[in-house]
Amino acid sequence: MDDQEKIVLRKEIRVSFEELKKLSQDSTVDLIIVDELLGCIYNELITEAELIEIIRNKSPNIEMAFSGHHITDNLINAVDLVSHVQATKHYFYQKVPVWKGIEF
Repeated sequence: MDDQEKIVLRKEIRVSFEELKKLSQDSTVDLIIVDELLGCIYNELITEAELIEIIRNKSPNIEMAFSGHHITDNLINAVDLVSHVQATKHYFYQKVPVWKGIEF
């Protein structure tokens, strides 16, 4: 990824993160699932503190599920449930390219 692509990615993630903030306050929403959000923290695209603030201030009727490979102790302490999922078989390891609508 070149520098220009990184700039675009950062902007897109920031827009999406702002949408997550709005959704976390929406009384018509009861479940929010965000895939690979923890990687955004690991790659310094959002901060752990920002996510913890959303978790603590979300509407009480909303359940949130985040995935990723890098969870911190602070995040573990801020949530109600942490599960570890291990891939037994994954097409990534057979060099299958990413699927539009699944990975992006």
